[in-house]
Amino acid sequence: MAVHLMEITPYIAFIRFVLVIVDIIVYIRDSKPTRNHMASKPDRTLLLDTTRPETRKQVFEAIRALEGSYTIDLTRKRWRVGNGQRGYYWGYMVTEVSKLIDKDREQTDKALNAMFLSEPWEVAGQTVTVVRSLSDLDPAGAAQYFDEVAAWVFNTYGVRLDAPDSSKRKDQLV
Repeated sequence: MAVHLMEITPYIAFIRFVLVIVDIIVYIRDSKPTRNHMASKPDRTLLLDTTRPETRKQVFEAIRALEGSYTIDLTRKRWRVGNGQRGYYWGYMVTEVSKLIDKDREQTDKALNAMFLSEPWEVAGQTVTVVRSLSDLDPAGAAQYFDEVAAWVFNTYGVRLDAPDSSKRKDQLV
């Protein structure tokens, strides 16, 4: 039984594609299934650094070399607010602001979100205000939010909120 080169070419192209992907992996992590994940999600995630032009070129060439039908799911990596920022926000910022405005922590969080994280949306001809929360932000967005809150507290109450101390461990912030 002879195997012709034309019969194995798609497999070689696919193997080449996989090897290119493995070459440019920045990070591999096991996905932890949660209630929000569908059961059909892959068990492993590859995070590719597409900011490098050579990465984009290698992926494009590898995909172009494939023959046949394939399904490839690409999802943009969204960096989420980490425990350190959450600890700073809930353990320090919300606590201090709640003393100033005489509200509990939950009410303070809602007030700050409404003041700094609301945006108008057009829905069915009406303008509605959508209020985001800390969970909707990436780390840079959270830092900007903290700066805006701190500036408001200083301008309104004359109280300076300290910036997070990067030398503290996450578990010391809470």
